[in-house]
Amino acid sequence: MNNNVKFGVLASLIVVAASFFASSFPDGLEFIAEKLGFLHKGVSGSAIMKDYSIAILGNGAISTAVAGLIGIVVILSVFALFTKVTTFNNKG
Repeated sequence: MNNNVKFGVLASLIVVAASFFASSFPDGLEFIAEKLGFLHKGVSGSAIMKDYSIAILGNGAISTAVAGLIGIVVILSVFALFTKVTTFNNKG
């Protein structure tokens, strides 16, 4: 097993474990917007993983963990593609 796979597995385990401790309170930007009275001016749009959850799984800890895992897969895939493209151009 190479180091990249080990890193991916470790990152996935950390994300899943940490997601169960995620706060349900608003983040800093939402807190300040609410405190200063302009939270209502925000635009509520649609997103695939709105509020770090998967719609079909609800808003629980499992949904947050799955959203985190999907995020890791997407980021690692983009990184792997970028690495493949840039190393391909340098070999030749």
